[in-house]
Amino acid sequence: MIRIIVIAILISTLTACSRLQQLTCSSHDNPTIASLMKQACSGDKHVQFTLGDMFERGDGVVQDEKRARAYYEQAATPTSGTSYIYVPGAGSVAGFTMPVTTGTSHPGHAEAMRRLANMLMDGRGGKQDTKRAQTLVGRADALGGRQAHQYLN
Repeated sequence: MIRIIVIAILISTLTACSRLQQLTCSSHDNPTIASLMKQACSGDKHVQFTLGDMFERGDGVVQDEKRARAYYEQAATPTSGTSYIYVPGAGSVAGFTMPVTTGTSHPGHAEAMRRLANMLMDGRGGKQDTKRAQTLVGRADALGGRQAHQYLN
């Protein structure tokens, strides 16, 4: 029963990640924007933040708060630099998970956390979520950036 629940959670998480990736890794007519999108999809937090800012303000692109929020989400999300894959068992050897280095670790982009928190507080680009906004403000403050809580309404 627990195995079924874990599989269901994994599938829903992967589906959500896939939707986010479709939104942020799509192509663009402008080659410069397309190049930035490619860099963002490879995990560059600064480029993810820059694209979020561009889509939020409509700077060089059509203003799109849903897309801005998705880029801020990517930039704000910490990465460990390690992924785990499952290696199935064979014969008498049991299956196991194996760590794989996938890049450098990053605590997340503090300014992206602040911007995402503002969007969450206002319900811009998606559902309003004041609790998550406050959590992001705390994380941004802990990273030593500007005091994020002063920006919340």
